[in-house]
Amino acid sequence: LIFSTRRDSSLLRVDCRNSELHIQNLVMTTTTRTTRLLQPGQATATASSVAHLLFLDIDGVLNTSVMPGGCRVHPILMRRLARIILESNGNDNSKLSSSSSSIGIVLSSSWRLEEQYYSHFVQQLDQALAAAAEQQNDDDDKDTTAATASSSVSLPWTAPELMVGSTPQMPIRDFLNTNKARAIALHRAYEIASWLRHLRKATTTGNDDDDAKRDDPPPCLGQQWVILDDLDVLSHVVTEHGNHQNDDDDDNTDDRNPSIHYAELRAVVEGHFVKTDPEAGLTERNAEQVLELFWRGNNNHHQPHQQPLEQEDE
Repeated sequence: LIFSTRRDSSLLRVDCRNSELHIQNLVMTTTTRTTRLLQPGQATATASSVAHLLFLDIDGVLNTSVMPGGCRVHPILMRRLARIILESNGNDNSKLSSSSSSIGIVLSSSWRLEEQYYSHFVQQLDQALAAAAEQQNDDDDKDTTAATASSSVSLPWTAPELMVGSTPQMPIRDFLNTNKARAIALHRAYEIASWLRHLRKATTTGNDDDDAKRDDPPPCLGQQWVILDDLDVLSHVVTEHGNHQNDDDDDNTDDRNPSIHYAELRAVVEGHFVKTDPEAGLTERNAEQVLELFWRGNNNHHQPHQQPLEQEDE
């Protein structure tokens, strides 16, 4: 059970196991480290150099709709995100020695807009990465001596260094001529496409035409990207693209906002999307789907970790 108190924005976890009551006070405001909030639309200097970009929603992905409201994430779901990060960098600890991660996270969630929420997520991710790396180390060392097995993994990068961007905060009014669910989904795709487009423009020399080849999948930099979200972004984008293909205009743009190219939105989402169930959040199967999409463009196919971090029914 998780209770949220408004006074100090803390979380109180009550875990009842074997008739014993364990209470852990998870105070979010009394932190020893602050995390700088990335501004909406920002891309860090490393955004164009990572091999994999993960556009991450949080509500319905790292928490669930059946959890109490407030600024919180579920530790099991965070461990599954940590698994994606670790396995995208290699399946064994010897491949975790690079000074930079091969994956970068771009927040598409509304959590990107509030420093308290953003800091809480980054701190929880740091803890989840450390725990997942330690478990992976224990699994790898089962057949070694006790002295070797007691050694711990020190990751060469921290959660703040994984954060390479935040999607822009753009007006939703241009999508309000359709139903609410579709408007929100199209809006999410539009913000992600805009971030990718500006990354491509900033890192590609000799291309000043922002509208050139807008139906090509950006960023065209040899990167693989995945959108992880509980919104049904793909189906709404495909439907709206089909609606505009039936119009008289040939450029698949929105009549009210010509900057919205539905062919571009479809190219950004289709083949790059993993949907979560908001009642379950990020499952082991979702984690596998993300990793498969990341490794799809590589010669080596993803080999799943031999031991899942958690069972699906937890």
